[in-house]
Amino acid sequence: MDIINLVPVDVWRVIFDFACTDTGHTGTSLSKTCKVFRVVVIPYRFRAVSLSKVDTINNFVQCFEQAHAIAVARGGGAELPRVQHLLLRFLPGLSDAPVQPHGASEEEVNVWRVAKSLWNERFVEIVTRLFALIAPRLEVLTVVQCHNIPLPFVRCSFPTLRDLTLFNDDRLFLRLPTEPTYPDDDTLPSNGCFYSSGIPPDLEGWAAAPPFPALKRLHIICGSYRKHLCWMKTLPIWAATAPRLVHLRISQATEHALAAVEAVLSARPRKFRALRTVALQAESGWLSGKFAHLAALYGGADSAHRPEVIIMGRVPFAHAEGYWKRRVILDWYESLPGRDG
Repeated sequence: MDIINLVPVDVWRVIFDFACTDTGHTGTSLSKTCKVFRVVVIPYRFRAVSLSKVDTINNFVQCFEQAHAIAVARGGGAELPRVQHLLLRFLPGLSDAPVQPHGASEEEVNVWRVAKSLWNERFVEIVTRLFALIAPRLEVLTVVQCHNIPLPFVRCSFPTLRDLTLFNDDRLFLRLPTEPTYPDDDTLPSNGCFYSSGIPPDLEGWAAAPPFPALKRLHIICGSYRKHLCWMKTLPIWAATAPRLVHLRISQATEHALAAVEAVLSARPRKFRALRTVALQAESGWLSGKFAHLAALYGGADSAHRPEVIIMGRVPFAHAEGYWKRRVILDWYESLPGRDG
């Protein structure tokens, strides 16, 4: 204990800055060492966080609020806790969300709807609290979800977020008040109910108060067939919600995604005014010709007027089970402080 007190606090801060490069395990261990470390490690303890269950999110929110209260009580320039990198994973076997059944009886589906609606209501309440707490310092966000765990809409604003990756769907963040439901999912609780988030803004409302004002990079990984359809509706709206977007990447892109990108690029007046590059990665080889046509139209485009379209090579084994789920999670880990990525 004497050694801890002999070393200047500023030195411990430098050490903790280098040490806390995981998803909170190191910071949590240090906070349990002594009262000095408990306070000094606060700014580094939550820098990178991975969450997958509503109960876990709720526990994290309480822990974060407690650390915030400790830092405020200390005063004297004590640094507040912050989350800079966040990974959210809602996948079967990992999340506590009721999984949408397939091939089930009508009674089983009705039971699922009730359970999912209750889960949605709690999800919106707790995730809204989470976003409100961490949004002021969040820089990198990755959301991984499965098509049979549709997420409800959560109203939020991320003033400092610069990098966003979405696997399968964007409807956690982006809806329209008159948005039609998926043709085969018109009774899903996540479609028609907005819970405590309230009715989403219209396009003018999104443009007046964009939730992603500092976003520079958006990476979309297309999921199942029906999810491709929603990109046609929402991709143009990202121009209003992320007005400073510079780089757009779409992986596992299909004809629907290609059509959405072409519609956005050809729109007048120009939708994404700050966009400089659009990187497309086809889901199958037979789309290469169509993608090449789009690249021929916009490849090498004058960056002062319109973005350049770049066609990326197909990733080997991209159709393998869980490939992209593992890939985006790995990319998120590589983005953490102290990593080579």
